[in-house]
Amino acid sequence: MSVLIYPTAETASRAAAILFVANVLENPYGTVGLTYDSVLEEMFRSVRKMSEKGILSYPNNRFYQLCEFVSQGKDTPSIQSMLRETLFGNDAPAGDRYVVPFYPQMNWAAVCSRFENDILDHGGLDLSILVLRPDGSLLYNLAGDDLAPVTHVEVIGKEKVISAGMATIMRSKKLLVLALGEDVAEITAKALGGSVSNLVPASYLQLHQNVTFILDEKAASLL
Repeated sequence: MSVLIYPTAETASRAAAILFVANVLENPYGTVGLTYDSVLEEMFRSVRKMSEKGILSYPNNRFYQLCEFVSQGKDTPSIQSMLRETLFGNDAPAGDRYVVPFYPQMNWAAVCSRFENDILDHGGLDLSILVLRPDGSLLYNLAGDDLAPVTHVEVIGKEKVISAGMATIMRSKKLLVLALGEDVAEITAKALGGSVSNLVPASYLQLHQNVTFILDEKAASLL
């Protein structure tokens, strides 16, 4: 486990962007797992600028969107649309190189199974981008007695969301986790240095062989 600490959220986000781009350039045929969170926007903007300058392109990468809202509408924009707006812009991967766990013509059990099998059929995830949230969740794997190992549907308040599971995350060859702000300081300390527990899903990342945490000083204040 590597922990990199930067003075501000802005510098941490730019550092995360550089690591992301370096990994894509190093493995131009690699598979990448993505999510969206407002914490990632500065990182994504930096990546997008590099893409627009011709430093980065994705002609052969395969992207897996690791979560998506089941009900999508005016009040619930899709995660796919937010990723296209913040990260990809006009350089969005086309066709089957961008895989979303959302197939309206299938039942949800089949959707989850198809998504998992597609990842496995293409050699697994080479890199996954994650965010540490104040409740210790990863994607939409929430704290509790049972953590779903594979892609599944979670009920979040009045919303339903389909999310890759903890085993799906842990099988990724590399993980890049961004934690920013004072509101995640306590959970960051628990995730990085506390006991491994279902009550803090992110604590399982201590068991991963190649995970890099990118923190700003506020998130790292209790380490």
